[in-house]
Amino acid sequence: MTAPDDLVQVVRDLLTGQTGMPVEEIHRLEPVYGTTVFRCTMARPFDDLGESVIVKRGRGAGEFRSEAAMMQNEIAALRFLTANELPFGPRFITCDIEAGIVVMEDLGDGPSLEDLLFDDDPRAAIDGLVAFGTALGELHAATAGHADAFLTAQGQQGSGWIGSEAVGPMGTSYRSSWEALRTSIGAHPGLPQPRDVRPDIDAMLLTLAPTAPYLAMTNGDPCPANTRFASGVLRFLDFEMATFHHALLDLTALHMPFPACPCWSLMPDDAAAPAIQAWRDAFVRHHPGVLDDEEYFAGVAAACLARAIVRSLRWTRLDAADEPHPVGFTKRAQLVATIDAAVRVAQRSEALSALTAWFAVLSEALKVRWSTAPLPRTVFPAFAIACPDLRPGMLPPVPDSEGGFRDRR
Repeated sequence: MTAPDDLVQVVRDLLTGQTGMPVEEIHRLEPVYGTTVFRCTMARPFDDLGESVIVKRGRGAGEFRSEAAMMQNEIAALRFLTANELPFGPRFITCDIEAGIVVMEDLGDGPSLEDLLFDDDPRAAIDGLVAFGTALGELHAATAGHADAFLTAQGQQGSGWIGSEAVGPMGTSYRSSWEALRTSIGAHPGLPQPRDVRPDIDAMLLTLAPTAPYLAMTNGDPCPANTRFASGVLRFLDFEMATFHHALLDLTALHMPFPACPCWSLMPDDAAAPAIQAWRDAFVRHHPGVLDDEEYFAGVAAACLARAIVRSLRWTRLDAADEPHPVGFTKRAQLVATIDAAVRVAQRSEALSALTAWFAVLSEALKVRWSTAPLPRTVFPAFAIACPDLRPGMLPPVPDSEGGFRDRR
């Protein structure tokens, strides 16, 4: 990982090569996110660059998500979006792959969706959720059918996704995840056992197979913090885990909601509904069938249950000891709430009824098993008045410039 003191010279050389003119003076280099993301402000603006750019470097050995492949994947994703004039992330400017550095457009200091959810204005939060759903649907619609072009940007060849098995974040196999969950539950005969669900598992995997028309691009981590409003338009950040997968897997972020995000909290169903419809309205331009309720709810049921399977793999660790989260919830509470959300969504469809029923029973069994300790849940503060029985969540800490974390409360 390039040291901060050396970063200025590396960026100067990269921008000089990009502009064809000497970039002799960089006014300042300031950390934006931990020790990996910096804003580089230049002494004078350059055409197509403006007065500042964002510089992101790979993490050091041993740090979370430090693999060089993740930075290379982000570079490929931003190059793909920029080359195809798809304005869903920051525009790619230049990079040094060997040094693990990418220079991208500065989207400014506008709010993220996370900022709106943790503020006190429910209308602004709902508008932000709608903008999120719209941007997600437009990203999916614009990239559906272009998986091979992204593979080319990654330096790969062939249809690497077509016909393959459904996978989740960071290549997680849903089939392997199910087998691991089934085995862990089977080791505890006091819990409800997942009998007669194999046909549903096979149907779920078939539904979520990465095939047209739903095979579309994701940044891999559609969380509220990984967004930025620039000139009033929501755009996505952090493409380290970008890939192509079934578009409805991303939509679980609104249905469950945000089951794997550090800011996880609950919100009223009617807060998410306009955002979910915004996604459907955006994606329908590519695939009119998404507005068919039977097809749509069957797909969403499969996506939410698949997410619930992956999230439930933590249950044995949480059974040994609950884990409080800085936002204010405990991870046991988060897990049962996530399972309950998947069940509610899946019950709207007649598909996967056996798997849905088993998850419903499992949730109740876990609540009984963990009833000796409180299971506090949190609500996004923007909706605190609408959910007086839940405690408002607190902003999760973020990395600081010293390699630790800083509290935003």
